[in-house]
Amino acid sequence: MPNWSENTVIMYGDEKSLRECFDKFGGNEDTIDFDRIIPMPKELEEVREVGSLSEDIQLVKDEKEGKEISENDKKRLDSIIEDNISYRQNAEKSLFCLEHYGAKSWYDWSVEHWGTKWNANTEDFGFPCRWSTYHRKPSCRFVFYTAWAAPLPIIEKLSAMYPKLTFRLHEYECGNLVDNTYVFRNGCLIREVNRNNF
Repeated sequence: MPNWSENTVIMYGDEKSLRECFDKFGGNEDTIDFDRIIPMPKELEEVREVGSLSEDIQLVKDEKEGKEISENDKKRLDSIIEDNISYRQNAEKSLFCLEHYGAKSWYDWSVEHWGTKWNANTEDFGFPCRWSTYHRKPSCRFVFYTAWAAPLPIIEKLSAMYPKLTFRLHEYECGNLVDNTYVFRNGCLIREVNRNNF
């Protein structure tokens, strides 16, 4: 079970851009969906993070290159994980993903591209967006959880997609004493304040 990072985002600026960004982020459906900003390739969702996936990938590579692998390794690769999928099939899918998307599984990809292992969790907050003003500009404030860390790549991408907006992200995770604030504009991190180990 991860430590949950509580993320508070305030986006402010041009009102039309603010409404468009809110809709893109999933606001009209009372949830936040990172897939709307940086979509995860569907093939990655099919790979199971089980056993020794890296070793299985290497065995599949070795077989394809005509290298000898032991009978025990062949038996293990052909054994079933779940849902009628063998370790071999799982490793082949993973190898495909590694070659095409630079990640062997959904986990590696999401940590790299979203900054966290899972999509946003809004269950405790019900995704209430509070509309108001911030620095005398129209703003929207909302709160959600992520596993272990803030979704910096998501906010960076949103700020690139909506250059008329400024995004302020506050990340708080009490288990590791993380308390950070980030400000993004035009796809760039323009300010970072770390108050870790408070």
